[in-house]
Amino acid sequence: AGKEAHGDKETSNGPEDNDKLPLGSEIILVVDDEADLVEIAVSYLEGLGYSTLAASDGEQALKILEGHPDIDLMFTDVIMPGRLDGYKLTQSALKIRPSLKILLASGFTRKREEFANGENTASTKLARKLLGKPYNRMELAQAIRRTLDEKNDDEA
Repeated sequence: AGKEAHGDKETSNGPEDNDKLPLGSEIILVVDDEADLVEIAVSYLEGLGYSTLAASDGEQALKILEGHPDIDLMFTDVIMPGRLDGYKLTQSALKIRPSLKILLASGFTRKREEFANGENTASTKLARKLLGKPYNRMELAQAIRRTLDEKNDDEA
């Protein structure tokens, strides 16, 4: 008999799902060398109201950052081929845009542990808030919103 009282919550894929998810309108740069993962993240984020740009490696991400000063957050994988992994990309990106918000994602925990237990650097702080892969839509929505809403050290 409880279903009648919650009739509008019976479907779990309907638009009312967004009522529970933190939404946004910011611009997010998604960086991952795996095209399928970029596609999933972009789909999730655009469904939450964000605008997205995508890059398949660190070099491409830096070019996009330089050309789009309106990007609010960079969501990047930690493990990527080439000379720029997620941590090196972060360091370079923050030189271009010191106020840029960054959220890292990784399925590899050993690298995360190394950075999370290091000195109190920007990479160490980011590693402690890293989003583990695989993630679902709710985890991504919450992590993105939490990162966007954080005050930068210089804003405190």
